[in-house]
Amino acid sequence: MASASERVLARASITLDDMIEINGLAVMPGRNGGLYLSFPVYVYHDGSKHETAHPLNAETRAYVERIVFDAYRAGKAVKRAAR
Repeated sequence: MASASERVLARASITLDDMIEINGLAVMPGRNGGLYLSFPVYVYHDGSKHETAHPLNAETRAYVERIVFDAYRAGKAVKRAAR
């Protein structure tokens, strides 16, 4: 089984309302052929993990996913056209 870092399709950073930047977002393959957005995680020395940034509700998650996935798909299309 591939490690999480091997499954990453793209990395992303976003700026919200010119007030806060979130780095370390990861676009990964999701279930049923879709995409999954992983938010940044801090890994402690003992291996435990803590999300450092995440949406507080489903509406915000959907908003961020739409922005990141649209940019990913646009970039992916550009890369394909350049080959």
